Amino acid sequence: MSVDDGTQGDGRDRRGARESSGAGRGDLLAAAGALVLLVLMFALKWYGPGAITNGKEVTTTVNGWEALIHLRWLMLLTIVCALLVVVIRATGRMRALPAATGLIVPLLGLVTLLWLGYRVFISIPPGQKPAAYLGLASVLAIVVGGGASVLEAWASR
Repeated sequence: MSVDDGTQGDGRDRRGARESSGAGRGDLLAAAGALVLLVLMFALKWYGPGAITNGKEVTTTVNGWEALIHLRWLMLLTIVCALLVVVIRATGRMRALPAATGLIVPLLGLVTLLWLGYRVFISIPPGQKPAAYLGLASVLAIVVGGGASVLEAWASR
C-alpha cells in the first residue's frame, strides 16, 4: 500500500515546485533580528531625560517600549510576524498558505525600518542611547532576512 504525500519522489510536488525543507537562512536571520529587537525594546534604555513620550517630557531614561508610543505596536507586530513565519515554515505548513504570505515580513519590516529610521536619524530625541541604533540594526536584519527568504522561496519554484 503506498501513501500519496503529494510529491513525485524527487523532492518536487505535483506542480513541479521543490518541497520546502523548513526554515531557511533568511527566515533564521529574520527570527534572530526579531528576538534581539524584542529584548532590546524592554531590556535596554533607548532615550534619556528630555525625550518626549505620551506628550510629556521624561526626567529619567526610558526603554523602547516606553518611548515609542505609536511605533511600538508596529514593532511588536513585525516581531510576531517574523517569528510566526519561521514557525510555520519550520513545521512545513507554509505550502498551505498563499504564496504572498512570505512577503508580510519584509514589507512590515521595511515600514518599521523607515519609521524607526526617521525616529533615530531625523527626529532625534534628547539623550538617545546606543540601544536605539541596535534596534534599528535588528529591524534591518528582519528586512534582509525576510527578503532573502522570499528570494529563496522564488528560486526553489
